[in-house]
Amino acid sequence: MSKRWSVRRGFTLACIVGLLILLPLLPARPVQAEAAPAGAEILTYGYSVEGRPLQALRFGTGPRNVVIAGAIHGSEGNTADLVNRLVAHFATIQHLLPPDLSLYFIPVVNPDGLEKGSRYNANGVDLNRNWESDDWQPDSIDSSGRVPGGGGPAPFSEPETKSLADLLWSLRSEAAPPPLLLVYHAQYPPRGLVLSGTAGLPTIRAFAAITGYAASGGGRGFSAYSVTGSTIGWCDNVGLRCFDLELPNRANVSEASLQRNALAVLSVLLWEQTAPDQRCFAETGFCLSGRMRSFWEQNGGAETFGLPITRRQEVQRGEERRPVQWFERARLELYPENAPPYDVQLGRLGEEMLTWQERDWWAFPRSEAREECRYFPETGHNICGGFLEVWQSTGLELDGQRGTSEAESLALLGLPLSDAQPEQLSNGQTVTVQWFERARLEFHPDAAPDEQVRLSLLGRELLAQRGEL
Repeated sequence: MSKRWSVRRGFTLACIVGLLILLPLLPARPVQAEAAPAGAEILTYGYSVEGRPLQALRFGTGPRNVVIAGAIHGSEGNTADLVNRLVAHFATIQHLLPPDLSLYFIPVVNPDGLEKGSRYNANGVDLNRNWESDDWQPDSIDSSGRVPGGGGPAPFSEPETKSLADLLWSLRSEAAPPPLLLVYHAQYPPRGLVLSGTAGLPTIRAFAAITGYAASGGGRGFSAYSVTGSTIGWCDNVGLRCFDLELPNRANVSEASLQRNALAVLSVLLWEQTAPDQRCFAETGFCLSGRMRSFWEQNGGAETFGLPITRRQEVQRGEERRPVQWFERARLELYPENAPPYDVQLGRLGEEMLTWQERDWWAFPRSEAREECRYFPETGHNICGGFLEVWQSTGLELDGQRGTSEAESLALLGLPLSDAQPEQLSNGQTVTVQWFERARLEFHPDAAPDEQVRLSLLGRELLAQRGEL
């Protein structure tokens, strides 16, 4: 980058000439990054050969560390562009990040090489051949053949690699998993490639499935030619989790590809969801897999349950632990000892919400049976009008028959715990609602006729009130 020097008036021409002669020999003035987006912090972890700052942007301060880096080769500028765009994207979705996380973005590992459009740093060293691995060599090999001195005079001879290794080493903690590092490279036509490295096959296969890139079959590195002294080799030696991704070409990725990479980072690296058959959602970053996914898809998907808002997790249910997953409108619980479709059941969110609010549903006013309504003597409440229409037409698929049986409606919503009654919602709006064992229905008279009665986002509301969302 250009160097700026101020010359005071009164300097002689000889001084100016002398300064110009010395200028190429002096290190470049460190160029500070632009202001970090709100919620992020800029960290300078070292300086390049020519004095350019080596910088990371960090979201969060939790003990678990994920690092995403680009442009370790200066000729691969599209990787720097991708990481910078990921920074901008994650600045807008910080509410989706795990609370125990520190997320580091390093757009440019090799700023001197990027400035020149060169694969190598200012000393002519390939920064992905300069790591202290068991196979380091002073000469390197790339697609053009053998490169004398490409590995540097010694492992970590270059400030760029030494500084990044020191940063990664400093992030180790006995209280958290080893740091995870993803380094973007280019190019591997036609589909790109996710290399397994030391992150493990479940991680890279899940990442590849979301991004649409190919996944390597195993091994820690690149197989097209011999790679020595690599980041992955060092990670293998010191027990860190690292992998590389080769973009298919050196063009900047499309917006659709950016979104896929962002979803893979969020779902796989940050929330650690790696099931082989999973379906992930950019809106929340969470995934569905296995029986939870098939049940969700067979019973109305987002319209019935909403999007997933947690990972699948184990919780105590009586004397046993059950796999459960929360959704915007429901909580699904897995009972594998039951035959389908009874192996997945809905949590009693309506009753749980009332309990959380310290409201005894048994104290709600009861009603007498009415001809135009469906009366439930078990709880002493009627379902009438639009609420009854929705209750009778909405349910889980239990019998494989067309239409919705009463058993299927009960399986989804449960018995009524109240008659229709006005209440103020958490957003301050007052509407008519009716409580059920597993749900709450709301009546919105200003909406379109087929959208006036709707299921509350009771899962999201309950988790938020409990401080778990």
